[in-house]
Amino acid sequence: TKGNFALAAEYWLQAARGGKGSGIQVAQSLYNAGLTLGQLSRNKEAIDVYDEVMSRYGSAPEAALREQVARALVNKGYILNQLKRSEEAIGVYDEVVSRYGSALEVPLREQAANALINKCVALDHLNRKEEILTVSDEVVSRYGTAPEAVLHDRVARALLNKSRALSQLNRKEEAIAICDEVISRYGNTQEAALHDWVAQSLINKGLTLGQLNRNEEAIAVCDEVISRYGNTREASMRVHVMNALNGKGFALLCIAKANWIDEAARSGNLQAAATLFAEAAQEIVDKPIVWGNQAYADFLLGQPDAARPLLRQALQQGGEGLYKATLGDLDIHPVPADAGFRTLLEELWAEVKPKA
Repeated sequence: TKGNFALAAEYWLQAARGGKGSGIQVAQSLYNAGLTLGQLSRNKEAIDVYDEVMSRYGSAPEAALREQVARALVNKGYILNQLKRSEEAIGVYDEVVSRYGSALEVPLREQAANALINKCVALDHLNRKEEILTVSDEVVSRYGTAPEAVLHDRVARALLNKSRALSQLNRKEEAIAICDEVISRYGNTQEAALHDWVAQSLINKGLTLGQLNRNEEAIAVCDEVISRYGNTREASMRVHVMNALNGKGFALLCIAKANWIDEAARSGNLQAAATLFAEAAQEIVDKPIVWGNQAYADFLLGQPDAARPLLRQALQQGGEGLYKATLGDLDIHPVPADAGFRTLLEELWAEVKPKA
């Protein structure tokens, strides 16, 4: 509970400032206090504690103390970015890299990599996409050949950040190539933690192919996700499988719209899409986009009564973002039935907008 966290923070501070214990014990207690204060959203106090770690031990030569300083700085940068003080956060992350980027100790290299990854997040908040590419490349340059599993994880994250930035810069082919690099590097790894990044890269590749209207290729990528991870019961990986089902369904829906005059093919693709959306909706936690796609498929299949409650649910939970995304979907291979779905969308959005 919140009260227990507050007691824990006070305990750690008393332990650190009680005049007992070794330097590493004091540094660890201060770090734990800062972490707990951050969890309580007592951000100024957390920053002050992290600054105390830096003030006390910033010049310490011992590897264990240097690690505590590095971790404190990374956490301070994270809080600053959460407070929308992204420029300050970037300055803190640069200090971590300057201090520890060339260190030989793996824990320090890990914190320097964390700082670079978090710097990309701060740059994204500032909409500085081109710089994200440079920082991501720095992670790969520094740690791309490192043997440690924890650094493999950071490299995969950096590559995924780069792919997303490239896609947002409308450099879609380059974004796909970076997704392929993640898959090539880590697709056959036995490191379970990397499976998540491979799956995310496949999902992002599929989405980007869809945006390029390469729907058959997008379906093949979604099928690869399902083939690789369809039998897993791990919750985070199930989300990727459900996203693949949803993505494959949307690609089939787009193919149906592109070939609207072929009634038999259209009906078959829409029915297959509706089945995939229904399967995805059984498990996926974040359902608005799936409900919206289900509603659209049902409407195109001539089932407006089935579409209405699904679309209302989607708009209630997905809000304006879902509304705008659905409007965008109507611009993909427009067909006569889209006019009716647009009318339904506007009617339901006017109904739920005040509460969404």
